Amino acid sequence: MLRTSRRLAVALPACLILVALVALAGCGAADLSSTPTTAPSSTPTADTPWGEHNSILRDDLGRSLEAFESGGTARVAFLGGSVTTFAWADRVVDYLQDRFPDTEIDYVNAGLGGTPAELGAFRLEEEVFGHGPVDLLFLEFAVNTGSVEAMEGIVRHARELSPDIDIVQVHIAAGWFDEPIEEGLAPWPVPDHETVADHYGNPSIHLYKEVYDQIADGLYTWEDFSPDGVHPADLGNDVYADFVTAFLDDAWAASGDASPYGALPAPLTAHPWDSCSLQRYDDATSVIGFTEVVGWVPPGDWTNVLEPVDVFQASGPGAEIEFAFEGTMVGLFLAIGPDSGILDYRIDGGEWVTLDTVYDSWQPDDGTDPIPAYRLNYLLLDTELTEGGHTIVFRVPDVDGVVRFYRLMVG
Repeated sequence: MLRTSRRLAVALPACLILVALVALAGCGAADLSSTPTTAPSSTPTADTPWGEHNSILRDDLGRSLEAFESGGTARVAFLGGSVTTFAWADRVVDYLQDRFPDTEIDYVNAGLGGTPAELGAFRLEEEVFGHGPVDLLFLEFAVNTGSVEAMEGIVRHARELSPDIDIVQVHIAAGWFDEPIEEGLAPWPVPDHETVADHYGNPSIHLYKEVYDQIADGLYTWEDFSPDGVHPADLGNDVYADFVTAFLDDAWAASGDASPYGALPAPLTAHPWDSCSLQRYDDATSVIGFTEVVGWVPPGDWTNVLEPVDVFQASGPGAEIEFAFEGTMVGLFLAIGPDSGILDYRIDGGEWVTLDTVYDSWQPDDGTDPIPAYRLNYLLLDTELTEGGHTIVFRVPDVDGVVRFYRLMVG
């Protein structure tokens, strides 16, 4: 029996996400030949070549196999960007339920369009682990990017929340990865994320390389695989699902006893983002002029799709909300759109700082208007606070616009 426990998946139109991501085509790359390989020897299908860098096994995933064979309940989760919300993830879960019919598969999809690993680190505890421990996590931020600190923080935090979790890092395909791959290079940020995978023994699946190999062999074109160059069509979803499920088959065939992971190794970075979380608006210590809107959806006939979310909305001057929090980082997670307004904030009684909450990472650099889309977006306000307790106050000044507060980010 398949059970979906949570699916916070904001799927945005391909054309909008490409505006944000196409700039990555010129980003740095690293030498693929230096990547260690322990890929299984078998292939997903007779027609699908398995290049030497298309997967790296590292750990054998024995703990998740034991969970899926338990006959009770096992949980699989996906965390990443918009491609994580596509049908390939559903097909992987269908495969799990077919392979383990006596086990109830609890499915969590925490994909969120256009967001990097930095936001993923804050969302992990609530959106992935909100229903309890996770047995198998697919982690995907190759296109939307993310720092080593953020990716390492996700892995460490996940292992702290579920000590025996199996984590598979997935690097999806993008049409603009062609040039570095043709030069024998891995597109950024794959090398950074592979550093994390290698340090923590996480298997990784290089879907961008697999897709490139199949296209080079003439099995299909980029237009067949993904009309916009990143979001898979039905054929693309099949390619992803077939490769992932074949990798699981081979990894589990090679698995031995499900021995515990044990203690975490020393961190790679000085400050991994492993203590990040979200605070709801009802955690506020003081509230003036904000109203809860349950199941808010964007107004009008918008081409993007934003699933209903509960927000704390202020549409007039004088509204104010205050939080107390512990940590060295703080940020704001909002539902934004063309009608979003101005918001002031100050930390620990300091100077007021003004935010234009309509700001979006898809804002053109030429000074033209932002893309008219409603979405969840985040703003990191300070990442270098002193250890210990802090306060932050937000207020709405005497200007037009609406502020829709979703979560406070603390870490």
